[in-house]
Amino acid sequence: MTEGYFQEAKEFMAHVKNGYVPMILTLTGMMEEYADAGRTKDALIVYRMMEDNKCAANRPNAYTYSVIIKALVKDKDPDFLGVAKECVMEMMGRGMQPNAGTYVAVSEGFVEKEKAEEGRELVEVMKAKGFVADKKAVREVLKGQRGVLVDKVIKMVFGVFGL
Repeated sequence: MTEGYFQEAKEFMAHVKNGYVPMILTLTGMMEEYADAGRTKDALIVYRMMEDNKCAANRPNAYTYSVIIKALVKDKDPDFLGVAKECVMEMMGRGMQPNAGTYVAVSEGFVEKEKAEEGRELVEVMKAKGFVADKKAVREVLKGQRGVLVDKVIKMVFGVFGL
């Protein structure tokens, strides 16, 4: 699944077709497996290995950031929210924008852990750095969902006006 990161997927496939699997693809896959198994700490260890790598080709790309950010905000440990915020800022600092699935997941994480004000502050910092939420994409991510959580996420991402 590319989650809107088609350019990254296209680049990966070009390498794979030539018989080469980039290390970033392997490591991101490991992160996804750890995240799916509820092993957020292990996913974070793999992410930190990528961050420490001196080879730019093996550093996290937008999809990799999406994987780790979603794992962090999904975890029951509220301490991971701070790490997720750091990852969002690192991502944006490298010129990448989170997709709708990622920033909706971040917003949901802050709302679910009753830290909505902290989440709103993060969104404001993101906006100051050029982030613009895509209303159509958010609608698609939230399609079929209703309730207080969705209302709070919409308010967090778009302010009082919502979708």
